[in-house]
Amino acid sequence: SSDVCSSDLFSTLEGGRVSAEEFNAMQSTMPRDLFRQECLAEFLENRATCFPKLEERICPGTRTAPERGAVYVHGLDLAQSQDWTVLTTINVATRRVVQITRLQRLPYMEQAALLAPIACKLYPGAVWVDSTGVGVPVVEQLAVQGMSINPYLFTSESKSTLIRTLQLAIEAPAGLAIPEEGEEFKTLVAELQDFEMVIGPNGKPKFNAPEGRHDDCVISLALAVFGMSSGAPTQRAACPLRSW
Repeated sequence: SSDVCSSDLFSTLEGGRVSAEEFNAMQSTMPRDLFRQECLAEFLENRATCFPKLEERICPGTRTAPERGAVYVHGLDLAQSQDWTVLTTINVATRRVVQITRLQRLPYMEQAALLAPIACKLYPGAVWVDSTGVGVPVVEQLAVQGMSINPYLFTSESKSTLIRTLQLAIEAPAGLAIPEEGEEFKTLVAELQDFEMVIGPNGKPKFNAPEGRHDDCVISLALAVFGMSSGAPTQRAACPLRSW
């Protein structure tokens, strides 16, 4: 007789380890793909788009003028040569992306001087910045310009946390609002559409733009969303530097 192999898939709920209430809570607080993999025991494709519900977040309009008394939060992805430096600004109350500023091939000192008026006066609010490749001196220079800086150090784990937070913000019923008009917003949407989750041999996902594409706008937006979602102050802090 030949050996017969069979397999069964059970969800976390069917396994009896969690209650229906806990299962429903996980479904509402986890990104869709993570919930499918971890709670429904589904095998995901090796390569997939990260933001399948992106189209639901695109809204009419373009850049929004500053509003008196509004609270803003910024995400800043720094670059100096091939990539773009991107500052993305979100109105915390409306969850609308109101401004995207892109700079390229400028020294960090000049970038800081150009970005500071946006984050300090035009749309005053705290700035979450990728501090991985630029070092403490550049981050400190941003603070010297008056920006309320929150350095975010990238590791494979912290990047995953950042992108998962962005996924939740896009998938939520009252999610982000991304304007459809204007070159900067169209660039953001294109990068979000390109951005991929690739499942490695160990079963863990990696998040990146396809080879030859940019993800500066995605990372900048993710940093702003993390700042908005972290529960930390979004207005100017007493201490200008805070590590995460």
